[in-house]
Amino acid sequence: MVPIYICEDDEQIRGFIEKAIESYCMIQAYDFKIAGSSALPQEIINQVREHRKRGIYFLDVDLKQAMNGFDLGVAIRKEDPRGFIVYITTHDELLQETFRHRLEVMDYIIKDDKEHIIKRIKECLDHIHAQNNDVSASEEAYFKVRVFGRVAHIPIKEILFFETSSKKHVVNVYTEKEMLEFSGNLTEVSEQLPETFVRVHRSFLANLGKMKSFDAKNNTLEFSNGAVCYVSRKMKSTVKEYC
Repeated sequence: MVPIYICEDDEQIRGFIEKAIESYCMIQAYDFKIAGSSALPQEIINQVREHRKRGIYFLDVDLKQAMNGFDLGVAIRKEDPRGFIVYITTHDELLQETFRHRLEVMDYIIKDDKEHIIKRIKECLDHIHAQNNDVSASEEAYFKVRVFGRVAHIPIKEILFFETSSKKHVVNVYTEKEMLEFSGNLTEVSEQLPETFVRVHRSFLANLGKMKSFDAKNNTLEFSNGAVCYVSRKMKSTVKEYC
């Protein structure tokens, strides 16, 4: 399930956006769900931190708060670097601000005609759904990494988890068959992988699609080959969603 967040200070418009999204996702049977909808930016940030999944964000620019829509976008990018941000606003003159803040916005929809807004929202959801399908359908996708001077192509479907090594700037990748070391960090690695890979612990990035079981008492994930990685207490609820 891909979470959707809406931040809009006008209650009537917020309800209109919610209805448009829910109706279209139901008709198209998209695995998207509104996880948060609020006039308050901080509420959205808190919900994103709680879910810790790649999300879709429909944001207004003028939120009549200390934090505006661009500030919220910057905060979201810190929590969800690969999320899809869409602005729905009356301020067409502020489009360039998205580039200044380096937000990599998916769309910038002007609040003029409701039918136009609905059309653009649908186009965004269609594009995201198609992109997610391309990633999940790519069974032969590879994670490319340099190991001992050579480039290794590791099938993503065989990767169990990544672990921060005790060696400085080194990451260990565990597959169904072996463990390899390479230079890097987990933040950089996570940006190259599909959403089934979740930062379950400060030192572990796990492929939750490959886990065999979750021991909530000992905060550990076990995989089919017996390999184990740890889960932080704050990530337990996220892991349980995949069980």
